Amino acid sequence: MNQSMLAARKAQSLKNTINKSSDHRVAAAIVAYFPDRAVIEDLIVALHSQVDALYLFCNGANEIDQAQFAHDTRLAHYAYFPQNPGLGFALNEALTAAQKNLCTHLLLFDQDSAVDDMYVTQMLEQLEHATVLSGPNIPIAAIGPSFYDIRHPEQVETQFRYRGRRIDVSRNSEPVRVDCLITSGMLLNLSKLKTNDRFDESYFVDQVDSEWCFRIGAQGFWLFAAPSVRLGHRLSDHQRRVGSWTFLQYSPIRRYWFYKNCTRMIKSSNTPWIWKLRLASIMLIWFIPNLFIDRQPLATLMMMAKGIFSGLFTPSQGTSARA
Repeated sequence: MNQSMLAARKAQSLKNTINKSSDHRVAAAIVAYFPDRAVIEDLIVALHSQVDALYLFCNGANEIDQAQFAHDTRLAHYAYFPQNPGLGFALNEALTAAQKNLCTHLLLFDQDSAVDDMYVTQMLEQLEHATVLSGPNIPIAAIGPSFYDIRHPEQVETQFRYRGRRIDVSRNSEPVRVDCLITSGMLLNLSKLKTNDRFDESYFVDQVDSEWCFRIGAQGFWLFAAPSVRLGHRLSDHQRRVGSWTFLQYSPIRRYWFYKNCTRMIKSSNTPWIWKLRLASIMLIWFIPNLFIDRQPLATLMMMAKGIFSGLFTPSQGTSARA
């Protein structure tokens, strides 16, 4: 018996033990947009033996992949949205599916996430640990992992922030309270959330997770990060190196959504004032450098400016978040 089969059996055994002892029912949802078939296959294999239900929501895929996903018996639910309604819409579909299946927890993943065979068990343990640390009367909405870029696995991202200030977790393996999380790898505590605690679909792609976290936080929920749990992630499709510095390149349309949604969050009453200042600073500091980092500087300039203008005249919260 090879190592992968032994690891899969071990993960399955641990999953059964956790579910029997604590009545956990865990679902995992992958949101994809024209995914790399090999990369997403590795994620499906890694998750299938660890969860009770695995969902895949595609906002875009080629015909071959679409047909294969539709007949993949490992997926409890598959949905294809050819018009690409956005990340927020797909995340809400995942929430709906998990709640209909009476799941107690929901894990969210991007198509390029990479997990090991103990990921789900570790996240559940860290959530339980956070519950002990905070007390039984504190509603914990979600917990997230630390990250490493799969192209640079030695560089672990642990820049968590609480009340806007960076937390040093280099020597801390315990869960820490944070202001916001990234959706990829996030474990949602569905037993605490209400059916209307949904993602804002009008944010489409950028800052969907941050807006949700600030809104949930304003309702009294707590968020935690688990520094000891690592998730592989591809931070950007393209990178540009200048000396010892690495900069992330994005398309003009991604710059548009970032600047639009940051502007909307700055206007929002749910966003803590320290984060309003931080978002404004990021927008200002990176406005000029982005023109030298990206491949289409003129288009980037136009879309960042358009995003700011659009954000000023768009409500800070969409109707899907108020449902």
